[in-house]
Amino acid sequence: MKYSHKLKKLVAALALLGGSQAAHALTPWTPGNASPDVVVFTSGGAAQDSAIGLAIETSLAASGSLDIFTDSNGRFAAYYFIGGDNLTNSALRGRKIVLVKRSRGAAGYGVVPLLGGIPLDHLDILKSGANVESAWTNSINSNGVPVHEVTLSSANASTYLTQRVSDGGFLGIDAAALLAPGTENYPDPVTELTTGQPTANWQFDLTPENLNQVDIIPTGGLVYGVGVTEDLYKVLQLADIVLGKLPTSVPIGAYDEASLPSLNRNFIAALLSGQIADWSDVKVFAPNLNASVSLDDPVVIDFLNSIGVSISAPTDYRVAVGRRNTGAAVGAVAHAKYLNYPFVTGSFPPANPTPAANDATAKPIVKAPGGTSATGRLLTDWQTGSNTSSFNNAGARYWGVAINSAVVNTGVRADGTGGQPWRYVKIDGYAPTIENVAAGTYPVWAEGEVLVRKDLTPDKFDLLSDFANALGSSVTARLVNTGLRQAWGQTGIFATTRTDPSAVPEVPFNVNNPVVGLNHGGLLGVAPTPFNNGASAGNIIQLK
Repeated sequence: MKYSHKLKKLVAALALLGGSQAAHALTPWTPGNASPDVVVFTSGGAAQDSAIGLAIETSLAASGSLDIFTDSNGRFAAYYFIGGDNLTNSALRGRKIVLVKRSRGAAGYGVVPLLGGIPLDHLDILKSGANVESAWTNSINSNGVPVHEVTLSSANASTYLTQRVSDGGFLGIDAAALLAPGTENYPDPVTELTTGQPTANWQFDLTPENLNQVDIIPTGGLVYGVGVTEDLYKVLQLADIVLGKLPTSVPIGAYDEASLPSLNRNFIAALLSGQIADWSDVKVFAPNLNASVSLDDPVVIDFLNSIGVSISAPTDYRVAVGRRNTGAAVGAVAHAKYLNYPFVTGSFPPANPTPAANDATAKPIVKAPGGTSATGRLLTDWQTGSNTSSFNNAGARYWGVAINSAVVNTGVRADGTGGQPWRYVKIDGYAPTIENVAAGTYPVWAEGEVLVRKDLTPDKFDLLSDFANALGSSVTARLVNTGLRQAWGQTGIFATTRTDPSAVPEVPFNVNNPVVGLNHGGLLGVAPTPFNNGASAGNIIQLK
């Protein structure tokens, strides 16, 4: 007992000895860690959230020093770590750092609040009430990193959140794409949990000219995709088999790259713009029968059941479409790549979201979830008749299609089992892999940006610069993508020859060197072209 007591005192003493050298236990309730050396507040898009924590762990933090704090909906997070030896600013090495990331409000909250100096709700792990262990549910994630989680609500918001102006903003696209007043790309305010009101002093007239107020650091790219409910996925596979686009040997439900059904961009544009009301309007021509069959024909379900495929008819056959909230990178990328919106005069805008009061009659049903995980919940709700997303109040089952990033729902296996009950599809015959992006055959991708306030102290600016460069590095991308591989191939983040001066594309494509030679030059609305960074003899593009 005597030795146990002495051991506890020794551990506490070691934690206090330049606590920044201790590994893990970087929690505000641990002795010596209640006062970090640097705290940085950031806000912006959720598209790369699955990569942000890994990028911090692999590029910014000393080995084994990261603790993650998050809310149960993944809209607020804080990363507490020791600055690693590879940080550009030597003054940050060995220092205790908290990097706070708000995803609520999506990419638009990485732009408008920075330009307007608008205070936002941010997770504050140092706040009284939040700085005690009992305030969190504590666990260890698959990478061995301690994770501390809380369920936030308006009732407890004041305990965990504080209002601060963001130091930097994260976007999965260029900021200029969002600053188009009067369009569906321009961000609208969302409700702040601490006030119960939309973000105060929001500005609705910012344009790309206002970006001279911040420093802009380009980052690497991210692959985006289209998800469909699991039953619709199986129906689309059957349709492609009938059309001869998939071989008859494909097992319905299989999820390897060769088995994914494909939708073309024009069809997705028709869905996204709200022009297809009912699945009875979608027909498949069967050459061997010399007849067409609409997707709502009972023969479709009957045939699948007859060959042992588990599937049942939806509640009704109205088309269900998941777009994204205004100001979201996922939405802006989809608008540009499928609709040419708002970059081409006369282009079709995305369909307006359906009010809950009209759910019983609307054709199509259109919802706008506020995040990648929320989009996954929406698809799950449409498949199962649940309402975890709060967008399916009737508890109905629909065949749904939704735009999303391509880095979620990684738990689905090649045989089609596991994961959430929705699946990605190919676009124009190609799966959403980095290899296909690099070859120019998969069009739905974009590069990101980090916006940094010009009045920051050097340590904060340097930290955010290192983070942006890490997201644009092929080395970081390779490490991050290890956890983002799908059954149909490698998706995730990637370097471009523009963001990584040493990056060289390889032929054949090498997933361990995720480099794309194409780039949009910081403008989502233009076609991507090769960029020669001087590291290779020319612009290397692999034909597919």
